[in-house]
Amino acid sequence: MASCTYCSRPDYLPARVLSIHRTADGLTVWTRCRCGSLQARVVEADEDRVVARGCPSTLITHSAGQHRSRRGSQARSC
Repeated sequence: MASCTYCSRPDYLPARVLSIHRTADGLTVWTRCRCGSLQARVVEADEDRVVARGCPSTLITHSAGQHRSRRGSQARSC
């Protein structure tokens, strides 16, 4: 069974579906894992698989509604 490379949550349990798009072969579904990782999934007749996975979300919200990166001002890879 496949799982998130960042938090080990099983791929069949996405936390939130962001969008669904029809394709010639089935569906492309964008989801977000509980850890914040963005995932692109391909759903075909007999299969649902993650084909791309991004880094977990690094933004935190302050009471004033401003955002700042937990990792500082420089963008870094996972």
